[in-house]
Amino acid sequence: MKEYRFIVLGSDQNAYGQVRAINEFTHKKVDVVAQSLFSATKYSKITNLHLYSDLLDDDKFVKYLINLYHEFNGSKVMLLLLPCGDTYIELLSRNQNALKDYYTFPINNYELTTQLTDKENFIKVADQYGLNHPRSLIITSDTSDEINYDQIGGQFPVALKAVDSVKWLDIDFPGRKKAFVLNSREEVSQTIKAARAAGYDENFILQEYIPGGASTDRVLNCYVDQYHHVKMMNLGHPLLEDPSPGSIGNYLVILPEYNLELYQMVKKFLEAIKYTGFANFDLKLDPRDHQYKFFEINLRFGRSSFYVNLNGASFPKLLLEDYFEGSMKNQPLHYCNDDSKKHVLWTSVPKSIFKKYVKHDPYYFEATELINRKAYSDTLTYNPDLSLKRKLMILHMDSYYRKAFKKYGKIPESQNK
Repeated sequence: MKEYRFIVLGSDQNAYGQVRAINEFTHKKVDVVAQSLFSATKYSKITNLHLYSDLLDDDKFVKYLINLYHEFNGSKVMLLLLPCGDTYIELLSRNQNALKDYYTFPINNYELTTQLTDKENFIKVADQYGLNHPRSLIITSDTSDEINYDQIGGQFPVALKAVDSVKWLDIDFPGRKKAFVLNSREEVSQTIKAARAAGYDENFILQEYIPGGASTDRVLNCYVDQYHHVKMMNLGHPLLEDPSPGSIGNYLVILPEYNLELYQMVKKFLEAIKYTGFANFDLKLDPRDHQYKFFEINLRFGRSSFYVNLNGASFPKLLLEDYFEGSMKNQPLHYCNDDSKKHVLWTSVPKSIFKKYVKHDPYYFEATELINRKAYSDTLTYNPDLSLKRKLMILHMDSYYRKAFKKYGKIPESQNK
């Protein structure tokens, strides 16, 4: 039988979660291809690193991967390529025709990829297929001074974020965030001007602010097979997020949750648009009308998505059943987290931070019960990969969070991720 080999594109915490899941499943080292090395994969004993400083150049990207195909004896081994991060998703989708004869990968065609990653277009698709979202308006370079706030309810605060998330990663300016919660017209104007001056020339999306703290946040991860059938859905309830201004929206504690009605709604959407691969939705339960409001879809799992692997769905197993074994086609959809006795809490912070900053959440006692049962874990603490340097790196990250929470105090309510 033909063998298989996993290659992970990226080196951040999302990538390490994939690496760990693959290593747990195969007990083999995992090849990591990236432009640079992030902390999450530093000093790892379970990776084979392939770093290329010019990897994001389309021609070089294709060249390097084809070279690796020959190095890995790809004609006799199925090479499963797993992109992590928006930049790698877009890069692979754009170059998939040049690589499809060498690698196997769960990726959408480039038209659908660009349509969904552009937040303006995502709203149009959501409207077309019945997914609720916050009231929104698009700000172009021509309309920055003519914003009609009545279109989104006329109330402050409002939420502002860049339409093009990939280009947003390429700029920097003081106070830059993934998403902004702004309290006046002046703050909106100043933020847009600062981003324009830093080189961001694409559109912005301005949305009504959905009230409610972490207790109303949700994250949903799905897997859709190569025939566009949803095969796995796993809902998470974030209880805590990074308080640092530049990292708001990065989840730190996730409680597994089950919601069949929500699962079926998103299943209908993904299958209607003929989606393929991993999908990650950020959404919020609006306390005003008790409807879920969708902010965006990420065409990959997120940095906190190892909670999925902890709660009944193995990343590598999904890919192997779909592409290597071909056994997934006739399998039923796996709605995860229906048995609360099997729930495992995912956390990335020391217990002292969890207890201090989550204790007022209505779901605190449910999460605490899982901790008391030792039913909790994080992404980075993996015994087969705990060298002294890895331990020190994790301690350093714990120190970062202690300082961040001490400096920024109570976590602000999240609007957009």
